[in-house]
Amino acid sequence: MAGATNNFSDSARIGQVVAIKRAQEGSLQGEKEFLTEIELLSRLHHRNLVSLIGYCDEKGEQVHVRNQKLCVTESNFLFPILPHWQLLNLNLSGTLAPEIGNLSYLEIVDFMWNDITGSIPKEIGNIKTLKLLLLSENKLTNDLPDELGHLPALERMQIDENIITGSIPLSFANLNSKKHFHMNNNSLSGQIPAQLSQLGSLIHLLLDINNLTGNLPSELSEMPSLTILQLDNNNFEGSSIPESYATMPKLLKLSLRNCNLTGSIPDFSRIPHLAYHDLSLNQLNESIPTNKLSDNMTTM
Repeated sequence: MAGATNNFSDSARIGQVVAIKRAQEGSLQGEKEFLTEIELLSRLHHRNLVSLIGYCDEKGEQVHVRNQKLCVTESNFLFPILPHWQLLNLNLSGTLAPEIGNLSYLEIVDFMWNDITGSIPKEIGNIKTLKLLLLSENKLTNDLPDELGHLPALERMQIDENIITGSIPLSFANLNSKKHFHMNNNSLSGQIPAQLSQLGSLIHLLLDINNLTGNLPSELSEMPSLTILQLDNNNFEGSSIPESYATMPKLLKLSLRNCNLTGSIPDFSRIPHLAYHDLSLNQLNESIPTNKLSDNMTTM
């Protein structure tokens, strides 16, 4: 046989190569997870991703057959038993299926730099093991689901550069593990919830280039780990810069450019490591005196 096929060369292959997956008895994958995998595989339409050919779910047997894309490594196949879904920069289109919420052991959902449209499914809030939700640079629309605020393990939420509308859910104050919150370049409206100050582990808060209004919450200064506060290009009309913003000990970057701010400028020299500071294009009462700046300032 080896001789007849030139040692099993691809050039002698007839038809297509398929992969068969059969759940073993005692497998961690249950009935719901199996059906979810079938649903999600049936929705995939991309030349570099696996697609469903057929499946069987009878008499205790759970088997599905999919095409075997030789140009895709095994680590990229969509097995729900794997905790990481990383499908970035693949020109994927369509919407996120609500069934993704059935994959209760996912830790990473990374669909950045695609063309995904529609809403973020509220069912993602069912994935209690989720650590990274990365959906940057798609075409997602509508409001942020309140259910996203019930993810106890979530460390990073990046949904920047979409078309998300509505306000920031108050439930996001429950995300005690969150370190990175990137929602810049969207169409968020309403006020920044003062309750976000409860996020003691937060390092980056990026809400610039939205339609946020109201006062700047002084409570944001209570976040002990914050290093980047980026709120520029919003409309905090008539709001002043809280004096407490000059007391954030770990702050490295503060950007409040073009926010329609008024009033005086706090003494930022009390922030020892502040290196980037932009208050331009506001209606502040004074220019920034050098004695109100950190000695480590490099960019203004």
